[in-house]
Amino acid sequence: GPTMTVGRRDQRKSSETPRNASSYKATVFVFLNGGADTFNLLVPFDQTCQLYDQYHKVRTEAALQPNQLLEISASGQACTKFGVHHRLPVLKQHYDAGEAAFVANIGSLVRPLSKEQYMRGPRSWKCLGLFSHSDQTLAAQTLKCQERGSTSKGGGGRIAD
Repeated sequence: GPTMTVGRRDQRKSSETPRNASSYKATVFVFLNGGADTFNLLVPFDQTCQLYDQYHKVRTEAALQPNQLLEISASGQACTKFGVHHRLPVLKQHYDAGEAAFVANIGSLVRPLSKEQYMRGPRSWKCLGLFSHSDQTLAAQTLKCQERGSTSKGGGGRIAD
């Protein structure tokens, strides 16, 4: 394609008609390198939901209380209400506007496994370094957990190819 200008951007108007901004869609993968406690980012809020009890049992003193959360509604999930950490109102704003979604409870898998398959199945069915933070970081960035250092490209780069 054409080369890009180095330095100040040319201020002349483009002859192209701008697209409607709402027609643009993108997938944005925010990778917080150890910077987010996801179980305190999106929290079960509905006290009648089984996940709420599990959350408080696992988190004990670290569990956020309802007054520390910004309530959002969800459909088709185990709970009908979740809470977003109170320091992230921009996430709630975009979620409420239908401009953002949460993908939760994800992890590295080569294929779905039962506990028995994990314990006795072939090594090729399992991610390498499953309990290693550095290996799982690489797996999240490359989307290929079964081969250590398998690629320099992440999922987005491979999709673009």
